[in-house]
Amino acid sequence: RANFLLGDVGASNKKAWIFVDYLYENGFFVRDFSKGAGLEKDRYFRITIGYRKDMQRLLDALIEFETVSNQSAS
Repeated sequence: RANFLLGDVGASNKKAWIFVDYLYENGFFVRDFSKGAGLEKDRYFRITIGYRKDMQRLLDALIEFETVSNQSAS
């Protein structure tokens, strides 16, 4: 059983390090995989999730990130 997931940000048209910085600043254990061997550049990050409540907190943070980044792009 794993407690991490690999996020692919390719569909967002944003670079992985942007997500990494945001999530790290919000208390998540996250690692930039944007230059990972065998992975497409600037698309991936890995995040550690311990409990179900952490998954919900991650989902909330990603929704907030998308809302904020869309507002600043307008």
